[in-house]
Amino acid sequence: MQEKGQKIVYAIVQRAGRSIWLRVGRGWSNRDGSLNLELDAIPLTGVLQVRDLDPARVIRPATVPDGRKGEKK
Repeated sequence: MQEKGQKIVYAIVQRAGRSIWLRVGRGWSNRDGSLNLELDAIPLTGVLQVRDLDPARVIRPATVPDGRKGEKK
């Protein structure tokens, strides 16, 4: 995966007086400074926050016992 210039998109919603950050997609910086965003969910409320990718904070998908990624049987 190319990580240079990659961004993470969060929707920030208020629940019970707290800010909840929901990861809703990713994006990339273009040479002209613009962004391309790829959303996995469409937030209906809240604020979108675009942050630089921090590989140390990326949550990888769980691996099932047979070594495959994704849903368990």
